[in-house]
Amino acid sequence: MRILLLLILLTSGLHTFSQDLSIENLKKMEDESLLTLFSEVEYDSIKAEKVANVYLNRAKQQNDTIKIARGYDRLARIYHSEKNIKYADSIIELTKELEHITYPGLGYIQKASNYHVLGDLIKSAENFLIAYKFSLSSNNIPNQVFVLNFLIIQKSIWGNKREALNLQKKRHELLTNKDFTKYLIQSSRKGYQDKIHSLSINMKIESYLNFSNCYYQLNKIDSSFYYLNRAKALNNSSQGQYFNFYSFWIEEVKIELYLKERNYHKVIRISDSIYPIMVLKNEKSAMFNILMHKGLALEGLAKIKEAKKFYYKADSIYENNNIDIFPNQRIMFEKLLALSKNSSEQIEYLNKLINIDSIHKINYQYFEPEFNRKFSRPRLLKEKEAVILDLQEKTQRSRIILWVCLGILSCTIAALLYYFKRQLIYKKRFNALNINKEQKALSSLQNETSLGISKTIETQIVKRLEEFEEENEFLASKINLNELSKRFGTNSNYLSKVINLKKKKNFSQYVNDLRADYALEELRKNKMFRKYTIKAIARECGFNTAESFNKAFYKRCGIYPSYYIKQLKKEM
Repeated sequence: MRILLLLILLTSGLHTFSQDLSIENLKKMEDESLLTLFSEVEYDSIKAEKVANVYLNRAKQQNDTIKIARGYDRLARIYHSEKNIKYADSIIELTKELEHITYPGLGYIQKASNYHVLGDLIKSAENFLIAYKFSLSSNNIPNQVFVLNFLIIQKSIWGNKREALNLQKKRHELLTNKDFTKYLIQSSRKGYQDKIHSLSINMKIESYLNFSNCYYQLNKIDSSFYYLNRAKALNNSSQGQYFNFYSFWIEEVKIELYLKERNYHKVIRISDSIYPIMVLKNEKSAMFNILMHKGLALEGLAKIKEAKKFYYKADSIYENNNIDIFPNQRIMFEKLLALSKNSSEQIEYLNKLINIDSIHKINYQYFEPEFNRKFSRPRLLKEKEAVILDLQEKTQRSRIILWVCLGILSCTIAALLYYFKRQLIYKKRFNALNINKEQKALSSLQNETSLGISKTIETQIVKRLEEFEEENEFLASKINLNELSKRFGTNSNYLSKVINLKKKKNFSQYVNDLRADYALEELRKNKMFRKYTIKAIARECGFNTAESFNKAFYKRCGIYPSYYIKQLKKEM
């Protein structure tokens, strides 16, 4: 939500006057007055929609492209994120051919901000990067500063912390340039230029907060406190309209820093002071973070029972709300796992950790591919399987008496049903495997047709393909013919020819078949793999979407993965 608020800081302002919002009165108002009024009522979607539509309809009558874009821009702020994204697309489509300082870059910023609210960090980053390119080409320094803010935050969390700090230094240089105020005036509409000074101060407060975050991520607590105090001092001296927003933000950062210093009493004191306010504002992410840190502080004071209560409260917020869990918050679920008293709780928190890690893995893959090589979940999966097996053994022992009481007849019927059911499944599977074996045998036949390349090159490519298959390199989601040919030390034309004639299929089908075969084998032998969602399985196997995975699996195996999993579970 902070990303959207910062967008509002960049593009609008709040006011405290009252207006007659009848359509007749709105139509009498000048354009700038309508935009100013929109800023006043922006948080009331019904009123804001009325004002924005009057402005937009007038702009369409005047056939003024920039004003139409401004109208869509206002509509892109007031609805749910999916609808806001559609209006952002309208801005982009309308202004894509223009050479304008603000558009279409602002359309991509709106789109990125709303994807961030939806929790799609990758699409958000992709659109922010497009917006950044437009801000460079149009020399829109304020937009560069705004977009860098997002990229720095995400890089500091998911990527190289030192690179994030360097980006922040670059951002701060832009912000403190003597001409920055001039750039702000150039990129703002006339009716907003009286707010340039307060906007500039807000951006500097954010910059100090960014420095504080970067140093926190680098575990340099003294430096982090230094910039946090600079943000606090500037916020206190300016007493701007977002004074409370920044004040609570600063206090929330303090509890994280004090926890690092093991100053547990201050963590508890600050948590108790700001938590009721976050409840009133219904800030779920902040509520979760405050409860978690208070729990960690209590545990640091050896008050384990009290700490557990706050962990449970935070966990309840996580369960009932769509909030993001950051790497430094993952520890709470490890604590709950360690404090679990029975197998059922252990499985519950292992599942949550696996789910959190699967999301983190995607983010690390995007922002820091190198980190992902070290990032894996086998330990958690093994722990979960061990807990499940232990639970099954206990359950089995507790039911022995019940099974005996059922009698010989019940056992015989169950055994017969089980036998015939297994026979049917075995028969279908046997037929399917025979067909697959024949197909694989056919696909492995080498075509003696001349490839038009030397035998040495052909042999090298075939050998590299064998290694490619053995090492499961096809699981990389962004693999393509050009990239793979470079890795093999050959050209894409040779590689394509070898795959076509040796594997009897094109490159795309070849890779998809390997992934489908991998999924088939993993589902067959790995009980834990079957418990994943189709979307999660798709990602593990290198597919970008569940839909593309379903199609490839069906094309290869003749059945959908969900049906195959269902049959495997029946077998169990």
